[in-house]
Parts: sequence; C-alpha cells; structure tokens
Amino acid sequence: MELTDEGRKILGDFEGILELRYQNGPIMSPMDRQGLGNFRSLAHFRSEVSKYKPQEGTMINTPAVIVGEFGNGRVLCTSPHPESTDALNRLVQNAVQWTARRR
Repeated sequence: MELTDEGRKILGDFEGILELRYQNGPIMSPMDRQGLGNFRSLAHFRSEVSKYKPQEGTMINTPAVIVGEFGNGRVLCTSPHPESTDALNRLVQNAVQWTARRR
C-alpha cells in the first residue's frame, strides 16, 4: 500500500510502497448511506491479492486505510494488517492516537 499526503501526516512519514500482510480484508468504497459522512483515504492498495478470477482487478488503487468522523469521535478503518509488520508499529500507534483525539 502507499500512503496519501494526509496519510503521512496522520500515520507517519512512510515514503513509497509499504509491504504488509493482507488477509482477506474488505475492499472499501463509499456507501452513500444517509447519516454516514464521506470518508477520506489515507492509503491505497498498489497491488492485489486474488484467489479467484472474478476478484482480479478489483483491489489496485482502492482505499487500504480510511478515516472519517462519527458523532463526536473519529473512526479509522484498515483493510490490511500493519500490526503484523514490526517496521510499521509507529503507524499503528499513530492511528490509535489520532482516533483518541476528539474533533
């Protein structure tokens, strides 16, 4: 995955493509559901994992990490598993700290 500019501000200044574990996490997209605000992408997938032919081509450039607001709080969702990569411990810590702050 690769962080966006906002992603580097929130999650840490990790440059370039990050290699990390992906284990069937969701491919995220807007729901256009009443009461849910828009989310912002902090990272995008730059490669894909596919087991079946219909999955091919559905993952590249889709959001890997998203953020948004709900009520008085913040929400951060991640599809891959940065916690499984020691070099990304700071990314996970920064994600938790960002969600703990109120808007």
